[in-house]
Parts: sequence; C-alpha cells; structure tokens
Amino acid sequence: ERISPEAPVPVLRVVHQEDALGGAGSVAADIAALGAVPHCVGITGEDGDGEVLRGLLTKLGAQTTGLISANGRPTTRKTRLVGLAQHRHRQQLIRIDDENTEPVSEAVAEAMIASACQLIDTCQAVCIEDYGKGVVTSKLAQGVISAARKRGLPILVDPAHTHDYSRYAGATVVTPNRTETEKLIGRRLRSVAAVHAAAADILSRCHTESVCVTLDADGAALIGPGGVFEHIPTKSRDVYDVTGAGDEVLAAMAVAVAAGATLREATALANVAGGLEVEKFGCVPISRDEVIGEILLEHHKTLGKVRTLDQL
Repeated sequence: ERISPEAPVPVLRVVHQEDALGGAGSVAADIAALGAVPHCVGITGEDGDGEVLRGLLTKLGAQTTGLISANGRPTTRKTRLVGLAQHRHRQQLIRIDDENTEPVSEAVAEAMIASACQLIDTCQAVCIEDYGKGVVTSKLAQGVISAARKRGLPILVDPAHTHDYSRYAGATVVTPNRTETEKLIGRRLRSVAAVHAAAADILSRCHTESVCVTLDADGAALIGPGGVFEHIPTKSRDVYDVTGAGDEVLAAMAVAVAAGATLREATALANVAGGLEVEKFGCVPISRDEVIGEILLEHHKTLGKVRTLDQL
C-alpha cells in the first residue's frame, strides 16, 4: 500500500498466510488431485516444518510411511512474500529459501532406497522429482530405477537443471523443459524444428528410453528410439504464473501411464494439465474434472452443437 519512509522498499501488511506443498510434495498433491494415491519417499528435517509437511500430505490422502527425518538438515522451506497491486493482482516480491542442498549421506540414501523398495510393489508407476537439492543422488536414482525395472514399472523423471543426466539412466521417460534441454545439449532450441533436428542428441544425452521436451506455448515434443519424433501441440494460454508447471506435467503423465495410457496420450493429457496450471497463481493442483472439462470444451468448439446419434 505504501513505500517505507526508512528505505525505498514496499511495506507489506500481513493479511493472510498459508502453507502449501512444494517440490516433490507438489507432485504428490497433483497426483492426488488427479484421483490417484501418491506413496511418498523423501526426507524432512526434525522440525516444525517437517510436521506441517507430513500433515499436508496426509490431509490429501498421500501415504507418508516412506518419509525419513534427517538429523541436522532442515525441511526445505520457500517463503514467498506476495503483494497485491491495486488490491487485486498478486505479485511475488521476494522469496526466502531455507534449505540444505548438500548431498544426503550414504546412510540416508540407503534408507530411502529401502523405503522405495517396500512401497513399490503397491504402485503402478514411479516418479522421480529432482530439484537438485542433494536428495536425488546417483546412488538413490539408480537404486530406485533398478527396483522399478525389475517389477516392470514405468519410471518418469522431472530432471534437475544440470548438464549430466546419467543418474537417470534406464528410466522410461524424462521431462526437461526447453531451457533445461538447451543447457543439456549446449545450444538454443527456438522452434519445434530445432528440437526435431537435435532429437538424436537429446535422447543420447538423457540416457532414457524416451524424452518428453516441454515447449511452453509450442506444446511438447516426444522423442523415442529409432528416430521416433512426435510434436504434440497445445492450446495458447495467458500465462499468469509458471510455478508448479513442471510438477503438474510429471504428475499428469505418471497418472495417465499408470492407468494404461501410451506416452503420446500421457503427453497430450499433461499438456492440458500443465496449461491449466500456468493460468493459476502458485502451486495449485489441477483436478481430474478440470482436465476432462477442458478437453470437452475444446471438442465442443470444433464440433459445434450438432451431434450424430453415435456421438451422443
């Protein structure tokens, strides 16, 4: 509402505060909203934030027996201070991160692999959400991927912003966005044609069976072995906030594949869910009904009002 008389900075008056799941917790919330049950494996600190996180996960129906409390490591917390422009438009002013991004110890990695192996028999798909916070080490990723492959489960990975994807070797599909893919191969990808031209290089550097490159307004490109390349376009949208879009794409693809969809079908559904996410402020899980409603709306626009008996 005003600028501070002490320094040229905005003054915020606290009117609302809320806790929400982020990172891998955001993926779990997205999975639950799409009608599936997430079984969570990860670490928290031995602190109040860890208890809040467990409570939020439990409330949405997630299984939390795979969460491990790591002594001497805080629960990752991102605090966003959000102001209202003209009392209407929310605008993030600053973010404060409280975290430890050092690689977890061998003992913690072993405990997480053991937790994953215990839970994996009840699952239809495995998600690895890597935010580069020191949790998804090569040892952990390869341990989980190996266990999932032995059981014939699909493994979907949202990668960290890194040059080296070798830790994801053997996964079914990895879902880097345009910027992450550019960093991986060391050149710009301004168009779908550029992604197509670099497809073989992208696939070889990812070390996975397939790659789904998300391309914001251009939709997504699905790259597979044997020169397979498919461009799945998406609807043009007004982007309000990209926070949580990658989490939503991973969750939607995982739920679709777990339910028997092909990777192409899963990518198309993820396009819809990710598109709905960027129209909202913050990490807001997209429900199954919202995805279905959006698909029906698009089909109705192309069909008009007239239906055949078969369509009805």
